[in-house]
Amino acid sequence: MGETGGQSKSSDIDFYDTVVVLPAVCENQSIGGSGKFAREPTKGDIGVVLEIFGGGDKVYMVECVNEDGFTLWICDFLKHEIALHEKWKGSSRSRMANILSGEVG
Repeated sequence: MGETGGQSKSSDIDFYDTVVVLPAVCENQSIGGSGKFAREPTKGDIGVVLEIFGGGDKVYMVECVNEDGFTLWICDFLKHEIALHEKWKGSSRSRMANILSGEVG
């Protein structure tokens, strides 16, 4: 498992994992966002995996929000376009599990 600047390329990307965008490649896609805050993804952006589509060549729907919780973008990425972010690895998934179980922490 190679690591570069807090990034870890791994096959273990799962729902609610925090990922970092490698080269942004959302060309020819509809990118969602919150009104005036919406923008295209850029290399180094950090987001959370909301959905995983497909079988062999999985597509990951990732959302990035600003510090106020407004969505900057929602975009689909292939596995080679994102990497687990080591600093946040598993923390989003754990936090979501706590929220869903009523243990907000």
